[in-house]
Amino acid sequence: MRQRDSALGSFRPIGRPATWPWRGGVFALALLAAAPAFAVQRVLEIAAPASAAPGVPIEVSIRTSTDAGAGEQIGFLHVEYSIDSGRTWTGLCYEQKVGFEATRRFSITTGAAGSKTLVRARVAFREGVAGDVDYDGAAIKWEDSWQKWRKPPARWVETVVMAR
Repeated sequence: MRQRDSALGSFRPIGRPATWPWRGGVFALALLAAAPAFAVQRVLEIAAPASAAPGVPIEVSIRTSTDAGAGEQIGFLHVEYSIDSGRTWTGLCYEQKVGFEATRRFSITTGAAGSKTLVRARVAFREGVAGDVDYDGAAIKWEDSWQKWRKPPARWVETVVMAR
């Protein structure tokens, strides 16, 4: 004999306990918790010392990658530096179709005491299902943030040049 369980909207055998009505909700929460494990990761990182003496070489490292799949790759990687606190800029690399991951290392000689040596990098991920996107996954604004080196798609790092 079966008895209707109004809380669950289904039938259950008499004498057996009803299942928890929120059982499906627990399963849904478990799926949501696992969702970040499947999220796309796009990376753009710059590493440089926080301070340095004037006129000495510093090591700068740029790392970028995507795991989006479906053909997405690093479509553009542009890196520039300034030794006069951003008044003038010198190009380090302007690369296209770099692949899924890239690391670039540069040696830059710092400017005068009291200035800042700046490094800026920008990346556009292309050829995937998301279209042309930045490291946050947002559509690239070619005439705005891309041209003006805004964040994103650009990242900046500064090294303060201290007196000896």
